[in-house]
Amino acid sequence: VKNVIEDMNIKNEVVLDTHLTEELKDEGVVRDFIRQVQQLRKAEGFTPEDVMELTIDTQTSGALIERYQKEIRVKVLADRIVFKETDGEDIVLAEHIFKISLKKKTKHGY
Repeated sequence: VKNVIEDMNIKNEVVLDTHLTEELKDEGVVRDFIRQVQQLRKAEGFTPEDVMELTIDTQTSGALIERYQKEIRVKVLADRIVFKETDGEDIVLAEHIFKISLKKKTKHGY
């Protein structure tokens, strides 16, 4: 829920606006993207403390990821996101198509 409007003149009624704005749809895709990255982290044996580089290959959704880059980096513990071709895992979220790979950061770099 992004916005709650209260009207004290209305008794015993609740009206829900179920319209999904583009912003809400994008936020949902980003949440799903983060969940998929977290699952890949786990599958690849990363610990919750492991910092990584996230490589993303996408022809359709680079602007979306760039808009939410800070949130994504914080939630998946990536110190950087790189946009380039990769032979990583495929992620399809609605009309958004990604290929991602992860590199664990060591004390010597990546």
